[in-house]
Amino acid sequence: AARRCVVSLRATTTMVFENAARSTTLMVSSSRAASNSYASCSNALLTKSDGVTRSRLASWAERCAPRRSFAASAAAAPAAPAPAALRITTLLFGLRGGSVVLHPTLCGTKTPPRHNHHIRRYAKSLSQMKEAGLKAYKPTTPGFRGRVITDRSKLWKGKPLKALTKGLTKRGGRNNSGRITVWHKGGGHKRLYRMIDFKRDLFGVNGVIRRIEYDPNRTTRIALVDYPDGIKPRYILAPEGARAGDVVSSSGGRPTNTDDDSVSSVSIDIRPGNAMPLSEMPIGTIVHNVELVPGRGGALARSAGASATLVKKGADGYCAIKLPSGELRLVPSKCVATVGVLSNREHQNTIMGKAGAKRWKGIRPTVRGTAMNPIDHPHGGGEGRSKGNNQSVSPWGVNTKGKRTRNNKRTENMRLQRRPMNRKRYPLLAK
Repeated sequence: AARRCVVSLRATTTMVFENAARSTTLMVSSSRAASNSYASCSNALLTKSDGVTRSRLASWAERCAPRRSFAASAAAAPAAPAPAALRITTLLFGLRGGSVVLHPTLCGTKTPPRHNHHIRRYAKSLSQMKEAGLKAYKPTTPGFRGRVITDRSKLWKGKPLKALTKGLTKRGGRNNSGRITVWHKGGGHKRLYRMIDFKRDLFGVNGVIRRIEYDPNRTTRIALVDYPDGIKPRYILAPEGARAGDVVSSSGGRPTNTDDDSVSSVSIDIRPGNAMPLSEMPIGTIVHNVELVPGRGGALARSAGASATLVKKGADGYCAIKLPSGELRLVPSKCVATVGVLSNREHQNTIMGKAGAKRWKGIRPTVRGTAMNPIDHPHGGGEGRSKGNNQSVSPWGVNTKGKRTRNNKRTENMRLQRRPMNRKRYPLLAK
């Protein structure tokens, strides 16, 4: 059977393969809309009688497709179904250096998927990661193999607002006299500090989120909020689900846009992003950025995915909240907190991939005590890898595995319940 191939190198490239028994049309579309480096080829009906295999399909696409991202889709011509058909539900391609490659899998193999079940398994893993807000890298280097970070494709790609930034001086773990007071700090990428509104003291003023941004100084995302009446914009901690155009507001004091002291605070809805005193929230509300002292600014539950729960409201002017660590603590009822869970909840699932990623963050290596000399650490010295039959301690002789060292008598009466012990890590100490 004669086979003819007609190739038209335009924005849409069409390859027509004619067979005496059956004809199949393959369309390779490379438009700017297909900007993703991976595109799915769905519902492809390839017949064994045509002799079309996945490797031949990849080689045809490699020779004929332009040197950029493309989407390949195959559709069978309206003809009688072939006796032996192979249905590929999902086929993933990617371009690197002008060549077409199947994406290295997250399905347990170190080589690109060559079988249907590998392709389907990788497609499922990729879709789950995208839905979860994670991004995986191709294993082009040993450091990229297994590296997983949070997805930043929907964040603002420009620079931060200059009026709300300032230079950040690095200290390298040293105090004002130049002595190292905090170990394992130094280096790291240069940063600009974003000034965040932790107080949320614009009471009675509705703000509109302009955009969601990445902040290298914290794990959660930040939101740039615009206010009316000439009030300058501010950065706030972005709650989970916040989008550009959402309205956020604060209550709990005299409205900012009026000088009349007789005007009471405006009540607002209990929804993510709104800030109000704990006394105005119902029991069970999920909050973040909780103040410890009224008017001083939020200090609790400020990292990615963190939240606290309002457990009880007392008549003595204090509320009981449950912190992310499990500790139950009393907080003054006048303290302002923001409703909702903080954004970037998948930060806990990230994988750095290599030691250099730690150095990018300004974290220096940690030397084990057993690798030191006896003068430097209690575990040092000895023949071989041995620290003796002693408990693990810090360089200053304090037990370092599970021993609780908190001793703050001034705030001890504000703590109703200590955080639970990690019974899985320290079963003996938990008893």
